[in-house]
Amino acid sequence: AKDDDNAVSNEAEIAITVEEVNDAPGGPSITGPSAGSIFRGDGSGVPNGIVHLTWTPGEDEETAETDLRYEIQVAYEGITYEDVVTTDAGAIEYYFMCPDYRNSSNFRFRVRTLDDDSVDPKYSEWAYSPVYILDNQAPEAKVVQNQDVFVNQDIEFELKITDPAPGNSGLSHVNAPAGAVLVAGDLLTGVFRYIVTVNGTYKFNLTDKAGNVGFVEVEV
Repeated sequence: AKDDDNAVSNEAEIAITVEEVNDAPGGPSITGPSAGSIFRGDGSGVPNGIVHLTWTPGEDEETAETDLRYEIQVAYEGITYEDVVTTDAGAIEYYFMCPDYRNSSNFRFRVRTLDDDSVDPKYSEWAYSPVYILDNQAPEAKVVQNQDVFVNQDIEFELKITDPAPGNSGLSHVNAPAGAVLVAGDLLTGVFRYIVTVNGTYKFNLTDKAGNVGFVEVEV
């Protein structure tokens, strides 16, 4: 081709293809339960056996917040993470029932965002929960009776209560039967002293902070 001055010019067409790039979404932030929460790990789910896990939503330029899903994993004793669930779109909470993990004293979750790209799905970085206490053993007690010979007077005895490992969340309360009068008791040390005036069998219920209930019977 020539211009008005008979100069030769070259022309060409260039085609540019712009491909969309699917970036990884932003991660969630776990908001509950709080650090140090205590749960009962006997597989029953109640009481204190269900964890209400909550988090703030992640962010993604290509996916609406209501279409984001989340992958949840759990680890006991911080050793190996196991898959729990991939949530429905838009979820920001999950109810998890503590299984019967007899050899574990703690657990934690991790959660990450998953976008809605069916061809090349992208995940966020993991968000980690605090460590939670898992207690599945009921309190136990030993009886120390101060009188070996039954006489015509009040009988005093002592309970030495422990909450065994793993978990050992600590003693919450002691329910004494009718006729057993509390002289002194300490939840931290687990030492309780009682007086009874009538011979018989006295059954004490022992509850720890996770809701596990044990009992001890005292023959007087």
